[in-house]
Formats: sequence, structure tokens, C-alpha cells
Amino acid sequence: EDDQVPPQGEALIDAWLAEGVYQQWACEDEPDLGRVEGPHGVNRVCSNDVIAQDTEGVAPWPAGAAAVKELYDEAGENLLGRIVYLKTKNYSASGANWYWYAKSGDVLGVDGLDVAGCTGCHVNAPRDLTYITVPAALE
Repeated sequence: EDDQVPPQGEALIDAWLAEGVYQQWACEDEPDLGRVEGPHGVNRVCSNDVIAQDTEGVAPWPAGAAAVKELYDEAGENLLGRIVYLKTKNYSASGANWYWYAKSGDVLGVDGLDVAGCTGCHVNAPRDLTYITVPAALE
């Protein structure tokens, strides 16, 4: 099993998230209260090695690039949910080759490839469908 690549599908990814494997990735030190105005509110991002070790920050990431975004309340104290994104092929195909998963509480938000609500926004991101580069903890 590759700890750098999240599984796909609700049951598998829920178990993977519960194990906390991604918390061994490069994570921001704490939730970023400055992101409260963004669509995901206060959050903390953990990036796998593919993203975290990319110090140049210009080329598209290869397949296997992944991150987990933890969603918090406005005070940044209580974890409300998580969003997982994984690039499934080297070519982004305008978002069609990104897997998205979001869950907050007991409500499944999204699970699948090329999810319109995710891709529609992230396709405008400055870099390979994601708004993050290297986590602040590594800068």
C-alpha cells in the first residue's frame, strides 16, 4: 500500500482518513484563519511528497499528486470535515483527471472524477487545478 496515494471510493477513503495516514505528510502547522473568506472557510492543508517536494512550483504535477484539506470551524478549533484531491493521470484534461472527495460530518458531499462543483472552480486555479503550492510549514 502506498501511503502517498489516497484510495478512491467512499468506504476506502473514509477508512484511510480515519487511520490518519495523511497526517504524516507535509502539513501546515495549524488551520489558516486567513482563509475564512474562501469557499472552504478555515482549513489546514496536508500535501503528499509529490506536491511538498516540488520547490519550483511551475510545471503541472504528475499523477499521484494529492492533498487533504481539513475543514474547521471559524475559530480553527473543531474539525468539521475533509476534502481530498488526487491527480489520477499526468495530463489534467481540464480537471477530468482529478479525483475529488469531500465529506463534512455524516454528509457525503462529492466522490468521483471531474466533479463539476470542484473542477468548475479549481480549473481557474493558478497551478494545475489547485490553489496551493508548498505548505507554509515547509517554506
